[in-house]
Amino acid sequence: MIVYFTYFVSVAVILTKWFDCTSTLKKIQGIQMESNPIARALMYRLGIRGTVWFAFAFAVLVTVLSQLYVQLWTVHPTWDWAYVFTGLFTAVIQGATALNNYQGRSNLVTKSLFRIISTFDK
Repeated sequence: MIVYFTYFVSVAVILTKWFDCTSTLKKIQGIQMESNPIARALMYRLGIRGTVWFAFAFAVLVTVLSQLYVQLWTVHPTWDWAYVFTGLFTAVIQGATALNNYQGRSNLVTKSLFRIISTFDK
């Protein structure tokens, strides 16, 4: 049963990343609009579209490799549950970011993220 949860979480992570990427491309009009300092730096090198699709491809790769690791190389169910909780956390953040991009206003999750990210900009 837990195996199905891990597959569901993998799909959720990839889908929410897709929504995050497509909503970012619709919203962003310049590199200075990006609040993530790492993404902003990559945008200077790869451009906005290149960075967004690189982030999507990287997220898919990490998700697939993580799913394979959990299914093929771990035997204890604790690893499956750790994957489920970590993946759900990731999907919630990505989904909240996509929602923020579509609505044009912050929600509870993105407000918290902006506060955390702003501590690194100092």
